[in-house]
Amino acid sequence: MLVILSVAALVMVGFVALVIELGRLGTAKHEMNQAADAAALAAGMRLPNQKTGAQSAISVAELNGAEAVEVQYPKARSVSVTCSQALPSLLAGMWGVKTTQVRAACSQTQTDPVTSVTRHLRPLAVHPSTYTLSKSVTLTLAVLPKDAKALAKKTASRYVALSLGGTGATTYVENMEVGYAGTVAVRDTLKTEAKSMAKANRTAIVKDPKTRQALFQQAGRAPYNDDGATYSHPDYPYGDPRIALVAVGSNFGGGVTKRNVDVAGFAAFYVRAVSKDGRQLTGRFLEYSVSPGPATDAGQTDYGLRTCWFVR
Repeated sequence: MLVILSVAALVMVGFVALVIELGRLGTAKHEMNQAADAAALAAGMRLPNQKTGAQSAISVAELNGAEAVEVQYPKARSVSVTCSQALPSLLAGMWGVKTTQVRAACSQTQTDPVTSVTRHLRPLAVHPSTYTLSKSVTLTLAVLPKDAKALAKKTASRYVALSLGGTGATTYVENMEVGYAGTVAVRDTLKTEAKSMAKANRTAIVKDPKTRQALFQQAGRAPYNDDGATYSHPDYPYGDPRIALVAVGSNFGGGVTKRNVDVAGFAAFYVRAVSKDGRQLTGRFLEYSVSPGPATDAGQTDYGLRTCWFVR
């Protein structure tokens, strides 16, 4: 009887150990899946910049418990991340297996251009002909309806100041510094400011003595420390306040007041400098990703601002 009880006890201990082992493996697998998802999102948000994307993926994966991280770019605008962790064995240790490798993989890709922007749009709409990816351009402020003829030209290097959630310099500066709180979508019709916002540009972009939240002031602080010459294209830090999400307009000068503009798409513009009078913005358009959002339209014109999705 004692022998039977001993054998039964040994079986029970082994069974309990097996359950614990499988539970630990399941938990570790779940943690690695989460690490791979978070790392793929971090890398996908930084596409097409593979250098900073890989650095971000590794950092995020390690913060989530991964011990080894593999980042690959199998095709354009796509990233694959594999995370692994060596889990010390309990039951398997009885047979000399000291650790078990737990692996998880996740892929993410940049898809179609975004068709709406929420909470981050700056109150600017640029002329479509202005968009030239990665090359330095200078945009000149236009005021409707006075400059409607200039904006009608196919080579107009112009932008207009948008009236989002209210009119006037105070609202304009707030929207420029923190982003418009609402949602703007393709095919929306927006009003433009009736007066020049050149002076407001200098305040909102270069130096705001009241809020100290002008874009250049924000960018000059940690973790960006960007004075406009700190980084070279395309190695700008993700989320750099100098990177402004802007609307791409069409039909400038529409509506009864002839001050409306239709939204044709969205772009990301890195602001390097502002002229002394505040009318001209110099910088470059970037390929830039935003977090997964509403479904995109495959037929939407691509102005470089895209969203990213998990594909596996």
